[in-house]
Amino acid sequence: MEYMATVDTKCLSAKEYKSLGNAGYQLSPDTRWVAYNMTFDPKAPIPSDAQFPESMLVHGCLYGIQAFFDRGLLLHLAATFSGTVSGSLWTEHPFLVASYTGPQNLQRIYNYGNVSFERISRVFGNISDSLTNYIRQNGDVNHSAPAFGVVMRDQTCLQVRWGWLAFPAGLVLITLIFFAALVIDTRPTGTRAQVWKSSPLGLMFHGLKQPAKYLVHRQEGHDHNMNDIAGMESVAKGMIVRLEASEKGVNLLEIEEDERVSRK
Repeated sequence: MEYMATVDTKCLSAKEYKSLGNAGYQLSPDTRWVAYNMTFDPKAPIPSDAQFPESMLVHGCLYGIQAFFDRGLLLHLAATFSGTVSGSLWTEHPFLVASYTGPQNLQRIYNYGNVSFERISRVFGNISDSLTNYIRQNGDVNHSAPAFGVVMRDQTCLQVRWGWLAFPAGLVLITLIFFAALVIDTRPTGTRAQVWKSSPLGLMFHGLKQPAKYLVHRQEGHDHNMNDIAGMESVAKGMIVRLEASEKGVNLLEIEEDERVSRK
């Protein structure tokens, strides 16, 4: 009986590997699977101490199926998936399909007209899995024992080149240090002004050549903290000033009471 077979060269012993090469098979370290012309009957009882080539089957390195199996499977699948599916239109609604005729297998595959490429791929994927499971569960009685070993499976592995992350990681670290230093440097203290953001009072009371805080210090009973917004807003409510340019720069001058009255 004719068989189609393949050999796992990584599974062979050194003696079997050499014998396979001497038999005329082209072997290389980069090639794992080699097509093999099986010349013995794998269904016959084979002792555990069998010599080459039967020893490859005993060690689980040789995989084979009968040559007529794929032909029979091809004929069966061809008959199962051959045929024509046609639909009949409704008389009252000619744009609607009333019923389909044809092999039931094809009608189920094409989902009675509601078909898509995703469904076709999914259906044939299920067929492939079912055939694989059946073959595994109904193999030859002499060589169908469960195989023990490491299961081969696909797994995604990531290799991180940490050197390429040094620059962006350094930028992040420097940015964090900068912001931490900024928070510490701009924290409010008794002698240091706060960050006033968009308030113009900071410029008026602290930023000019002669800021308004000097005018406030001349007032009697001054007890406002001019380093925060609340203190500056409280003082600003009771002051009327104007900007005056001079050779020394721009100064703030407080408008006296009589000048306020005349302006009114």
